[in-house]
Amino acid sequence: MKNITLLFMLFISTISNAQFPYELPKLDYNYDVFEPIIDSQTMKIHYNNHHKGYVTNLNKALENAKFKNETLENLFLKMDSLPLAIRNHGGGHWNHSFFWKTLRKEAIFDTTTNLSHQIIRQFGNIDSLKKNIIESGTKIFGSGWVWVVKNHNNQIEVCSTSNQDNPLMANQKCNGKPLLGIDVWEHAYYLKYNSKRGEYLSNILNIIDWQKVNQRFDQ
Repeated sequence: MKNITLLFMLFISTISNAQFPYELPKLDYNYDVFEPIIDSQTMKIHYNNHHKGYVTNLNKALENAKFKNETLENLFLKMDSLPLAIRNHGGGHWNHSFFWKTLRKEAIFDTTTNLSHQIIRQFGNIDSLKKNIIESGTKIFGSGWVWVVKNHNNQIEVCSTSNQDNPLMANQKCNGKPLLGIDVWEHAYYLKYNSKRGEYLSNILNIIDWQKVNQRFDQ
């Protein structure tokens, strides 16, 4: 546990230090940039309705809270002792902010990076890792996220969380430094894929910014 907590703190120092009141982050691309993998209507609803809703409700939950001046990452470390609204909406805001920055048009997997070398050592090749991601994501009962994390042994793991939980939260079976997170709530894919979650996962893996994932791995 001590090693995991240290890992979290090192990672936290490299990411957002945003505090209350939280704001909806600007996207680095247009809504239609990932067509046909993610349709523009889904992007608009996902970003403007769902993510914005998490931000609004998180600010409401923190408005009169004594810990509102702490970062989300610090709150995640003691999430079990906080109101459920902060867990749900804080996780929703963090997860989506992380997710948007993991997508890239015409993404390329660089076989010369530290990340790729580790993937080859553990999984044999990138296709095997993707297969693990798809299998993990399709097995989630109900809503949640599938993650690729780096654990305290610097090993890559594929795991999942329910609802808007993430690997930075206390007492998660899926824990470690998040490298990649994919939203498998129905609002992320249902307009285009209906109930075909596996097809959605297979396709979205073609627009993952592996350069960003490698940067997270090296940090």
